[in-house]
Amino acid sequence: MNKKPVTILGALLLVCALAPAAWAQEDDASPKKKPVPKAVHEARAKAAAKKAKAKADADAKAKAVAIDLNRATKAQLKALPGLTDAQADAIIAKRPHRSKTDVVTKGIIPAETYQAYSKRIIVREAH
Repeated sequence: MNKKPVTILGALLLVCALAPAAWAQEDDASPKKKPVPKAVHEARAKAAAKKAKAKADADAKAKAVAIDLNRATKAQLKALPGLTDAQADAIIAKRPHRSKTDVVTKGIIPAETYQAYSKRIIVREAH
C-alpha cells in the first residue's frame, strides 16, 4: 500500500484541526477597547437631552402658532408654504374637517404639499 496519500491526508487533517486554535490566538492578540470615561458618558447624555429639549420646544412653538383648518381665514391659510388661492378656497368650502389629513383625502391638496406643513396645522371641532 502507498503511504503517500495517507501521509498527505493526515497532514491535511492536522492543519484543519489546528487552524481554529490559531485564529483564536490572533483574536486574543487584538488590542482591547478602552473603557469610555464617565465624563464622556455624561457629556453624551447632556447633549442628547439638549437636543431632545430643542425638538420639544420647536414642536411646542409650531403647535402654538398652528392654524386650525376649520377656523382659519383665507389669509391665514395662504401663510402656509405652497398653498394656492384655489386650495385655500377649497379648504374653506369643504369644511368641517374631521382631521388634518382630510385635506389630502378630500383631494384638496397633494400629499407632498401636506407633508410640507402638516406640523403647522390642526383641526379642532367645528364651531
